[in-house]
Amino acid sequence: MQPGEFDGIRTRLAGLDGGELHAEAFVAAVHVQRPPGVFRQPGGDCALLDRPAARCRLQRTAGLDGLPASCRNFPRSVVRTPDGDEAAFSLACPTAAAIVAAHPAAFGWAPARWPTDAYPPHRVVHDRVQAARGADWNWLEFRDLREAWWQVIAQANSAERLAAALAGMMRNPLRAAPAAPEAVPWDALGAAWSPSQVRAVTEGLARLPDTGVDHRGRQRARWAAWMGPSPARAWIDAAQAWAPLVACHTGLVLQQAFVHDELPVGAAVVRAARLAAALPRALAFAMGDPQAERDALIAVAHLARGDAAALR
Repeated sequence: MQPGEFDGIRTRLAGLDGGELHAEAFVAAVHVQRPPGVFRQPGGDCALLDRPAARCRLQRTAGLDGLPASCRNFPRSVVRTPDGDEAAFSLACPTAAAIVAAHPAAFGWAPARWPTDAYPPHRVVHDRVQAARGADWNWLEFRDLREAWWQVIAQANSAERLAAALAGMMRNPLRAAPAAPEAVPWDALGAAWSPSQVRAVTEGLARLPDTGVDHRGRQRARWAAWMGPSPARAWIDAAQAWAPLVACHTGLVLQQAFVHDELPVGAAVVRAARLAAALPRALAFAMGDPQAERDALIAVAHLARGDAAALR
């Protein structure tokens, strides 16, 4: 929850019929931090989940307006920019990942089909944007760079060209320009996943409701491949087989890192490129299975959580 939400929700619940009991249950469900807080997850479930009814107890009691912004919006991440509200989608959500896996498309904008006040922004981006340490840009410079990188990705019509585009993002993040395929640093694109990243991926997949803990055993056989370098040929083969999905994913993570993760622009471009480069490694085990393709997207979403410092 964001600052102020904990007290606001507790006050709202206390004002309902039987409010003190509702408020006490809410307080007990939250692990209070600074800022508060995070919902406790005994056994991997949110403490406020009524699993038999597949419902959130807080929403049932206080309504949609009674939820914290992160709960109300998920899997949307909503940001207010000088151009209006912008939503990105977390592929850690199985439903969002399944939709993207089934219908990969070039990145584009779509008008919101919901009341904008139903999904409040997580944060606000103002006219000045940090480009790198000690330097900032105005919003138009930032927006133009993002659009230019999307164009580079969209025009990468082969796995080699996509690899070159990702390499360019890593080498010169503040200057969007296509790179030559022969200049690809394969050691960077095929970088090994750290043990903490593999742990985050495995734990994230183990929580999927349709596959559950069976995933832990299935993933164990892949750990050695994930934690070793990926040969250039294997990366190209996987990226070629799933080119539309990799390009679509790259556009999404670029949007997420740029605006929604609050990173300086240069660091955001590099982070997006590294996450995009990780997808072919995960897809190499999909073998045309739609569920496995979805799981690959979810895996890379959890990869970012496993070792955020390494991705910066």
